[in-house]
Amino acid sequence: MNWHRYELENIVMKTTKLVKLWESEIGFIQLDKDSLVVPIKTWDKRAGYVFDGSGKLVLDAIVETDRGAVGQSVERELKSPFIDLGDPEPIQAHLTEADNKDLAQKGYGGKDEFVSKAQTALNDNLNRGTRHSGCCSPHHVGQLFIFPNKDGEADVLLVKGSRTVYHTLDTTFVSGNRERVLTNPKEVIVSHRGKAFTFKH
Repeated sequence: MNWHRYELENIVMKTTKLVKLWESEIGFIQLDKDSLVVPIKTWDKRAGYVFDGSGKLVLDAIVETDRGAVGQSVERELKSPFIDLGDPEPIQAHLTEADNKDLAQKGYGGKDEFVSKAQTALNDNLNRGTRHSGCCSPHHVGQLFIFPNKDGEADVLLVKGSRTVYHTLDTTFVSGNRERVLTNPKEVIVSHRGKAFTFKH
């Protein structure tokens, strides 16, 4: 299923500098210079991007409890194509059209080859990410990142204002203004206004 008629534009671009796609006090997503980009559109309106290059996701997915910190600091290299749905404007100033030399440097024979790979990434990871996160539109969440993982599924980062949700196959981490929630197969941990509560499954 192609949610909301998401399609790729027929253009390949690249980043002109290291770009922060998202940043807050608990983490960031950055993409290196010369990473390849294909814009995503829906109903003829630009709605996001498929990125392919090198980058990094850092997230402090930790809840403080009376027994110490629970959770982990996430730090993962982004080397496979991933999806960013949301406001396309902030990054557009840092993109320029890629040429055949740029594509060759990333191992692609031409634009069609790269766009085909980006289309596969969009189809597969959009379905996986929305299925597991229960979300189907960035208009509801602000900004939606979908990353393929080694298990053949997708990890999801949802951002709206001060609220951040990071979802993987076995854990969900939620951070808001004064609360943090961590759910894993064993327990649910809620921290609100400095007080932590643990609920066993």
